[in-house]
Amino acid sequence: MLSVALTSSWVLGACGSDPAASTSSGTPSSTTSGSVTTTGAPETSGSVGTTTGAGPTTSASGTDSSTASSTTATATTQGAGGTGSTTGGTDTGTATGTTGGEAPAMLSQTGLFTERSADGTLVLAEGVREFQPRYWLWSDGSDKKRYVYLPPGTQIDTSDPDHWVLPVGTKLWKSFISGEQRNQLVETRLIERIGEGEHDFRYATYFWMAADSTDAMLMKYNNERLNAAGTTHDIPSGPMCERCHNGLKERALGFSALQLNHDLGGLNLATLLEEGLLTDPISLDIGMPGDDELTRDALGYLHANCGNCHNDSPGLPVESVPAPQMFLRVLVGDLTVEDTGTYKTAVNQLTTASSELGIDYRIYGGDDTLSALYFRMTRRMIEDQMPPIGTEVTDDEGLSVIQEWISGLPPPVQ
Repeated sequence: MLSVALTSSWVLGACGSDPAASTSSGTPSSTTSGSVTTTGAPETSGSVGTTTGAGPTTSASGTDSSTASSTTATATTQGAGGTGSTTGGTDTGTATGTTGGEAPAMLSQTGLFTERSADGTLVLAEGVREFQPRYWLWSDGSDKKRYVYLPPGTQIDTSDPDHWVLPVGTKLWKSFISGEQRNQLVETRLIERIGEGEHDFRYATYFWMAADSTDAMLMKYNNERLNAAGTTHDIPSGPMCERCHNGLKERALGFSALQLNHDLGGLNLATLLEEGLLTDPISLDIGMPGDDELTRDALGYLHANCGNCHNDSPGLPVESVPAPQMFLRVLVGDLTVEDTGTYKTAVNQLTTASSELGIDYRIYGGDDTLSALYFRMTRRMIEDQMPPIGTEVTDDEGLSVIQEWISGLPPPVQ
């Protein structure tokens, strides 16, 4: 998921309207305490239990039933002055995804970890494993930790190597680490497969209220928090998470064949194959096409940072990017650069949704100044920026890669 930094009204309109971001009653968002955007009904209070022991669980002892509008939870923190309590207010509440229902009130109750060590690391619950993608999503410099839990005795359906079907009960978490030294755990997000249906996924976001918090508290689903816990990291609302993750039917953006085929550490494609966790084998020879590292890095960057929306499964609505659409997600079967959607639909192809920019080509070979894709990557805090949400700082390293790659492409045939 993305770290959302923008709250002005154009954010939801940049790629089409997002009615899920408003309340059920249609009441517009309001801001409280200068940092939290809230929507929906006010919270009701309820007691929260704790969960310890091996193995993930979704039960939250003492929480209200699924019909409750929200729950106020308490997270214990340990600081130099002793133990204190940090009580949730406007952020806490029921977390519902597409058909997600209620999520546990505390992160530990989702089954990610059993305790947080004195050095700040999480002691993972049984069956939870760390992984990382080959190509990272830019999140304004925040570091990230990713974890997955696959229920025992299950396999990932890999009959379509580009769109894995995760077994029911699968959980994926992503933690964001920010702060001046990039060492403060601020937010952890959860995606859980809760049923066999196409939309049977639950999304939830948990807030680490202080650097020494021992647990993270559930955010109310329609809320977002800016500069969370005194850092520059912004926590998105649930509808914003859905906006990115619903662009792919599998919902898990970085847990895929191309992204896991590496030896960077953690759970990877080779391990999944060795342990028989895939229904259909996938060759370890797959990767980003290209004869040179620059090309592979450029395609990989666009795949990770743009392809989650710019794809056809289901991707963006046609009213946002009129046909012919631009597909920037690389597929396992793309053996050459010419096979990729990037080359077929972006390189030296005319724009269909950027006429206001005065730039005619999506990517103009040999000249980044004539390329709408590159131009929009350089923009922030205005409607033209790409990605449209989740970032308020440009990625200089990523821009350098794309700029150098474009400079080596042949120009369009006039």
